[in-house]
Amino acid sequence: MHRISLKSHSGDSDKKQTEEGGDRYKPKRPSYFKGLENFIKGGKQIMIKKTLVFVVVVLIGFFVTTSSGLGKEQATLTYGNNQIVRTLDPIKTICVESMALVWNMYDPLVMIDPADPEKLKPVVAERWEVSENGKVWTFYLRKGIKFTTGNELTAKDVAFSLKRGIEANYPVYPPYGKFLDPDKGIKIIDDYTIQMTLKVPFIGWGKLLARSQAGIVDSKALKPHMTEEDPYGSNYLNDHSLGSGPFKLKEWIRDQKIILVRNEEYWGEKYGIRVPKIDQLVDLNVPEPTTQKMMLERGDIDVAMELSVDMAAQYEKNPVPHIKVVRVPVFIGTSILMNPSYPPFADPKVRKAIRYAIDYDSITNELLKGFAIRMDEPIYKGFVGWQEKVWYGYDLEKAKKLMAESNYPNGFSFTISIGTGLGVGVPWEILALKEKEDLAKIGIDMKIEQYDWSVMDEQLFSGNYQAQQNWVGCFFPDTEGAMSLFGRPATSVVLKPNGWKCQAVDELADIAMIESDPVVRAAIYHAINEIFAELGPNAFILQQVKPIVARSNIKGFENITPGLEVFNWWALYKK
Repeated sequence: MHRISLKSHSGDSDKKQTEEGGDRYKPKRPSYFKGLENFIKGGKQIMIKKTLVFVVVVLIGFFVTTSSGLGKEQATLTYGNNQIVRTLDPIKTICVESMALVWNMYDPLVMIDPADPEKLKPVVAERWEVSENGKVWTFYLRKGIKFTTGNELTAKDVAFSLKRGIEANYPVYPPYGKFLDPDKGIKIIDDYTIQMTLKVPFIGWGKLLARSQAGIVDSKALKPHMTEEDPYGSNYLNDHSLGSGPFKLKEWIRDQKIILVRNEEYWGEKYGIRVPKIDQLVDLNVPEPTTQKMMLERGDIDVAMELSVDMAAQYEKNPVPHIKVVRVPVFIGTSILMNPSYPPFADPKVRKAIRYAIDYDSITNELLKGFAIRMDEPIYKGFVGWQEKVWYGYDLEKAKKLMAESNYPNGFSFTISIGTGLGVGVPWEILALKEKEDLAKIGIDMKIEQYDWSVMDEQLFSGNYQAQQNWVGCFFPDTEGAMSLFGRPATSVVLKPNGWKCQAVDELADIAMIESDPVVRAAIYHAINEIFAELGPNAFILQQVKPIVARSNIKGFENITPGLEVFNWWALYKK
């Protein structure tokens, strides 16, 4: 395991990384900010040198001014983000940014209605039917849809795309295979009709199909790139687009910029579906929030996706001409994930004590400036089963009592792994230092080690960590989507390697998954919430309210679907 101090560290020496911290974030310094001194190593302060920032700004300005091949600035929307995109293959996307780009290049059968997240809207499928038992879904496709290659989209492409994803079964691929047998469950009735027979009834199947990972790929164009060494053609799709969506890939300079251009043959124009209102979308990788802020105010970018909450709050408090803040509740949050294989975390009383020791209100209101929703259960606000009930609010005396009753009355130390970058509105190290201060009050010494996200992923999927401060998300916007990712002990991507076991949660989740009555389904999830509050391996911290800061002439944010992984860039435009 590689120990670092607030520096990006990657297991891949070929990837260029950027240091985090320093000048990029200067909020009012609370007491725990002093803890940053513990991360100073070898006399070198962990801040970006002003000269480096200047060079980055100059280079990015160069990329902006030279990248427009359309010669029509009003038709180009440029935005800054801080995520490193690794692939544009729909079934391999990991980070939210890559999912959002894929969403705008590939078409799904259906999409979530921005006006009502519980409803579906037709895209490639003009209509669909669901059998009375909830197992058979029949989709009727629009005729005449063309991929950017000129090939027609048919039911064969839909079947191919689903089968490809299920069989490849990459670690973060949503649980399509859990519900659908790719050989027995898919039936092509004709070129424009496809039937899916699920293994079990699942009311959320439509939502699962409304994901970027369910984007339909041009099977004819991809097959020549599928080899024995690369049976799914992922090496080709990593940096090529074979979709039928509003945009197509024009250029990708890794770790710098990605340019999508309008698909001039886009079929959706005819039906008013996902119609792009811009000709070119430029995604600039700008790691530093301060740099994004400067570029936004200069007009070099139209949208800043990764400003700190402190910056966004300042804009709200002291408005700046031509700048606006859009608050977007998203199905993303964070938790302290404790590994029961580390002896202290095998004790439920220790885990519960940690949950009571965190000052959540201080984190939400002071650290996050209100850009957060309190979260202490594995279900997001807006999902079936979410409860406004506070399961474990800040209670220092109760936390101390639980520690005294535990197997570690005199406390203990543990190491928490954190990633790099801005996190849920503040840098991960800032959040971790606040938690460290809180836990010290009950005799727990939390040591912080920071890693590049490739190392964090390796730890998470192998279970090789004592604790992680990590994202919590969802595979699709439904309670089962969250449970499948981090709430099912026996099968979820996060909890299976973690080692926490709870048969009751697994069984209850199975029952809730096939329940069609929302009231009954909610009651089942309420029981799961209670189990997590008493015995779970997480100290859930918050659900993020994403601040998106844009030039005031950028319109269309009302058509953005909650959840940044399906960000409707096609809906935005300049006025």
